[in-house]
Amino acid sequence: MSTDSVVAWKYLHAVVKGKLDHEVAALKCGQLSHSKWLICGMRRLLLYVSKHDLGPEDTGVLKLLATWVTQVYLPMFYEIIR
Repeated sequence: MSTDSVVAWKYLHAVVKGKLDHEVAALKCGQLSHSKWLICGMRRLLLYVSKHDLGPEDTGVLKLLATWVTQVYLPMFYEIIR
């Protein structure tokens, strides 16, 4: 697996467990690019688990995106590359 896919795997498990370890929090994801959907998903998870100043409506949208990434996108990504 690529470095980005390993980092995404760790983010996914941290969000599913509900616990962000210091090791995972210190990981960095690559540059955002429209051709790199994996990094886009990772950044959504990273924003979801970090402290942010989003309002209630934006937080709801972010939660919806994070739920989709953890329940649909990343599991399907790992199924495809397996």
